[in-house]
Amino acid sequence: MHQLVREMLLARLQADDENRDKRIRSTLQLMSAPKRWQMSDGEVCQVHTPFTTRAKELMELYNGLRLP
Repeated sequence: MHQLVREMLLARLQADDENRDKRIRSTLQLMSAPKRWQMSDGEVCQVHTPFTTRAKELMELYNGLRLP
């Protein structure tokens, strides 16, 4: 009985860790995406701001630290 409870708790902890990792990756990806600005002629321009550039650097660092 104790073994079953332990396995369930370990599975829950692993799932929590995976969900947290997915949430962080998703947020970093969203933050590092270029901003889309509509020009006066109707064309859409993608612009990398200092904030999106830094977010991309942080995303690369995070991904590197998460490697096995």
